[in-house]
Amino acid sequence: MFNLNSNDKYENARNALKIAIILSIANILLGYMGAGFGFPFSLSSPTMALFWGNYAALLLGTSFQFSLTLGLLFAGVVLGIFGGCYYFSKKRPLFLLMALFLVIIDSIWLGWILKAFEPDFWTLIDIIFRAWLLMLIYAGIKDSRPLKLSKSPKAKNSAAIKTNAKPENALISYDYKNLKIIINQADELIQLVVNNKVYDEKESDFKTSFALEADVKNHYIRYVFDITSREHRIFIDNELLITEVK
Repeated sequence: MFNLNSNDKYENARNALKIAIILSIANILLGYMGAGFGFPFSLSSPTMALFWGNYAALLLGTSFQFSLTLGLLFAGVVLGIFGGCYYFSKKRPLFLLMALFLVIIDSIWLGWILKAFEPDFWTLIDIIFRAWLLMLIYAGIKDSRPLKLSKSPKAKNSAAIKTNAKPENALISYDYKNLKIIINQADELIQLVVNNKVYDEKESDFKTSFALEADVKNHYIRYVFDITSREHRIFIDNELLITEVK
């Protein structure tokens, strides 16, 4: 699930957030069933939302079952926000930045809660996990090209290195306005071809992640192969336009 290759930092961040969300869902279900225990490596705000929902319902004098249901609803809203950040971050890195701020708030909340308890082994585990989660999300954001402020950052390749190219083994293609973009495989050479001109190429056996990029007609084009998900992606002006798994 995790790859230490620098090109995978963004997906590592999303995977770490996914693990935290899944274990948080498990903790909510355990709390709803009154299990009395939960998993570490999870978010604290959904569990606290469950508690505050229960507490609010009890203050209103409702039944115990209704208090559990209201608590579950509160927790679901919080988890839905985190889940939305995870889902939409696949194409829009701004949502991963939003998730970072939410995890920071969640960590501050956790610190406030831990102040009321004597430090123990699980406290240390929670702190280590939180530091790991924040580190991975921050690294993913920092490594993400689409978060750059420039709409069309300057690529190293603005002139074609080969003209009159005839792609015969297209891995992925996309038509964008007056640009026909093809990722072509010529033996072990992977080429970024735009309007039958090669702008970038690299030898690859698809055992590691890599990227190709070019500036063409004032558009920043980037192709990324992600070894973790086996996805081929084409970005244009920092927007993910197509993803295919092969």
